[in-house]
Amino acid sequence: MYNGSEEADSVRILHRVWSFNSCIRTFRHCKLLVQVDGTHLYKKYKGTLLVAVAQDRNQNIVPIAFVLVEGETADAHISSNFLRAFKVSHLQELVVNIRYSRTMEEYNINYKRLEERGEAYARWCDAIGLRH
Repeated sequence: MYNGSEEADSVRILHRVWSFNSCIRTFRHCKLLVQVDGTHLYKKYKGTLLVAVAQDRNQNIVPIAFVLVEGETADAHISSNFLRAFKVSHLQELVVNIRYSRTMEEYNINYKRLEERGEAYARWCDAIGLRH
């Protein structure tokens, strides 16, 4: 990366990762949690395209960065794993809201809503842990 014609010293460059200036500027106004989602590439371009996304204050999904990888890890997609485990798509959005909670109060409200719909759902989230 260059600052004018000089190479920038304080910038780290990751291979196969890119972002756009508009995405970076928009991220400043997003909730402080990033989710990674991806899609498999076929035919000429093999591998997986992963997209780091965040949620803005209007609950819109905003792309932040993109990367090409050889494969995709299943544990990076919590809501997909929840849907696979319980087959209740109407609760998947609630799990996403729990993940995007900005405060402990918001987290507790969303968690309680999930727990009211079934204790097994809340225990599944407990097994993941707060840091995920």
